[in-house]
Amino acid sequence: MNTISKSSLVLGAACLFLLGIVAGSELGNRIIRPAGTNHINKLEDVYRKMDRYYVEDLDREVVVDEGIEAMISALDPHSSYIRAEDARRIQEEYKGSFSGVGLWFEVVEDTARVSSTIDGGPSQRAGVRAGDRIIKVDRRDVTGDSLDLVQSILRGQAKTPVTMTVLRRGVDDPIDIELVRDVVPIHTVPAAFMIDDSTGYIKVSQFALTTGKEFENNLLSLKDLGARRLILDLRNNPGGIMSAAVQIADQFLASDREIVETRGRSRGNTTTDIATTSGHFESEPVIVLVNEFSASASEIVAGALQDNDRALIVGRRTFGKALVQQEFELPDGSLLHLTVSRYYTPSGRLIQTPYENGEREEYYAAKRDSNVEITSLPDSLIYETVSGRMVAGDGGILPDVVITDSLSLSVWPKEVTELFDTSLDIEFSNTWFDRNEVDLRRVWDSDFERFKSEYAFSNLFWDELWVFLEQTGDNPFPSKSSYTSAKNIMQPLFMARLGQHLFGVTGWYYFYSRIDPDIQIATKYWQKAAFFEKNDS
Repeated sequence: MNTISKSSLVLGAACLFLLGIVAGSELGNRIIRPAGTNHINKLEDVYRKMDRYYVEDLDREVVVDEGIEAMISALDPHSSYIRAEDARRIQEEYKGSFSGVGLWFEVVEDTARVSSTIDGGPSQRAGVRAGDRIIKVDRRDVTGDSLDLVQSILRGQAKTPVTMTVLRRGVDDPIDIELVRDVVPIHTVPAAFMIDDSTGYIKVSQFALTTGKEFENNLLSLKDLGARRLILDLRNNPGGIMSAAVQIADQFLASDREIVETRGRSRGNTTTDIATTSGHFESEPVIVLVNEFSASASEIVAGALQDNDRALIVGRRTFGKALVQQEFELPDGSLLHLTVSRYYTPSGRLIQTPYENGEREEYYAAKRDSNVEITSLPDSLIYETVSGRMVAGDGGILPDVVITDSLSLSVWPKEVTELFDTSLDIEFSNTWFDRNEVDLRRVWDSDFERFKSEYAFSNLFWDELWVFLEQTGDNPFPSKSSYTSAKNIMQPLFMARLGQHLFGVTGWYYFYSRIDPDIQIATKYWQKAAFFEKNDS
């Protein structure tokens, strides 16, 4: 979805079901009925007959929810109805904060293990440590519970108390930790660092209300560290708040450049966003990484920078979602996300993947070929950037440099690719970390900078990995010599796994960026990206 805005309007039929009222209002002896009353009356009549005559008592809430969902399913693929019990979680994601205890965890062998705490959150303040195993919450045994269930138990209203019982390595008895839930920020920019002395990297995972400011702060920090060019990673970013996308694009564009236009049935849903004078990176080379899971707000940023000849877009053709939803809150707290407009890139492109109303499965299954040549498209789907370059419309943003599967696979030895694809690296990393966690945390915990420069795997680690691969019966390496020669790729891969265990997602992105096939390919095109330095003045 592209934007969330509050409205007092609600879907007529949904109101009737939820409130059980009669369509129309009485004014004296006269009945004033809205347009479409016959259809609404029909829905109400069906509901009343079901409620009165059905052979069993109706679960009214279920019937109403499923009835609304059925109505929405007849529309476009991105209009949706969110039941009340799920609405709070969805709103938290887009507000960029939630009320809880402020920690990240994963379920390992049926037990939730803390991977990191959020800076300044209740867990960090109370002394929760990465590696703690959560066994009880308010004396309720949570071993064996799913990640989502444990998460839902830990979350709650701000200022409410909760007791978390953990097992900690090196401590014989369980530890009860008293926490007070608080508002905790959700970081939508999980990683920002220098790849080399002049190249900054920023990963944006989604677009929330806080993303624009998060991005700006990280961008300025990288500039202070010497960033004179930037890789903006929007891969696997499903989108979110449109205004956040506009704010990020504005960081790169000179004032008065168009960012995005929306067109809807009502005047309020027809807008044009223009760049301001507040950008901090308006003339430096930029590469934007995208893939088939980059959608919505991600495509607004990529489309704006491509059409204004401001950045080199590298990767795979994006998803192709150019429908804008508005959020309507219903009386019971459920939400209607209704498509109210379409957005167009500055060149006038509508990059929405074609769809038929009500045909959702076909829509998600039938994606465009990411390798299509612009010259093979009809003239109606070819547009021009501000400098006259050809770009493609219809079905996503086609990158300036397309990374094919074969090109991506050529970066690593095929044995390492197989190791990665079969998750054998994760299996071994988890087991090895579990055995060595106490010593690792004692030496390296909370010292990421020293870890980056000093840590190296011992010969014993590599011997243990080889034995593990042999014992699985799925060793991708045909010989010990091929295994040894691949260590230059495997070293950063396993450093990324270990970094994630010790320091969270930042640890993963930092080390994986050293061998990430897309980044390795993209950085060969800095000369081409430099062409766009002067094209936004």
